[in-house]
Amino acid sequence: VGCGKKAGRTSEIIFVCNKDAGDGSPVFLNEFTSCTYVFQWETKWACPVEDEAISCQASNFAQDEDYDLTPLIHNKRNWIARNVPDRKEFQINVCRPLVPGSHRCAPYMGSCAAGSV
Repeated sequence: VGCGKKAGRTSEIIFVCNKDAGDGSPVFLNEFTSCTYVFQWETKWACPVEDEAISCQASNFAQDEDYDLTPLIHNKRNWIARNVPDRKEFQINVCRPLVPGSHRCAPYMGSCAAGSV
């Protein structure tokens, strides 16, 4: 379909916390037929201040236990969950929005139905 010479274009930059990336730089991820260009920018400047760190845990109140979910966070790819009986596939991330570029979901979602397998 293409954007044409006079069609409006938009860019979306998704900032991702990476303390080791320094200032970092944008990386092109995807171009959608809606003339939207998606970039991801890993940078230390997107990281929360240590005092404001996001709690990523699940609690079992019945047994008074907490579970640290931090190791399940992904910044480079999404988790894939498959519902075998109906052959549906879902992309999910834990305590963060989906990593952009590999799905056509609205930005900042934590999960998305990706289709059938």
